[in-house]
Amino acid sequence: MDSLVSESSAELANRLSVDTVFSTAVASINKKIEGFSDRVEVKKRQTDEVVVKKDEKLSELLKALIEKQDQLEAVFDQIDRIEGIINKVKETYNAVAENLDSIEKAVSASTTTYSLQSSRRQQQHGVPLQPYFPPPNHVDIFDTNELFPLTEEYILIPETGQQKYIHSFDIRLQ
Repeated sequence: MDSLVSESSAELANRLSVDTVFSTAVASINKKIEGFSDRVEVKKRQTDEVVVKKDEKLSELLKALIEKQDQLEAVFDQIDRIEGIINKVKETYNAVAENLDSIEKAVSASTTTYSLQSSRRQQQHGVPLQPYFPPPNHVDIFDTNELFPLTEEYILIPETGQQKYIHSFDIRLQ
């Protein structure tokens, strides 16, 4: 019986020893830590890929926005120039209308006084009276070619690689 007790105690001591119990627990924990480390690495790589893709996409969008901003600035500049042309045309129209009003007033005034004076003068001298019309004020009227000069240039057609000669109008304010 002593041998049975000593075998049992040796087996129990072997199974319940700190090294045996903790070595399996440590091995199990190490396997789980390695699994978690692998998952963390995979997630890190996936996150890095997503960040790189997002950075590339943001870079493309930023380039497109800058290009569109340049195009919009060009359009706004052209709108400003057209607005200036419209203002010049409006000023010219107003000046011509003002001259027309003054000429109409002069014609109206001279024709009402002309009929009275002409009948007296014809009776006295037998010569008809010529009414006086003052000359109109000077108005600068711009030529279309000054506002819209024709420009000639070559452009490259990407599909064919050939150059094409084009005419375009460049809107300018002088």
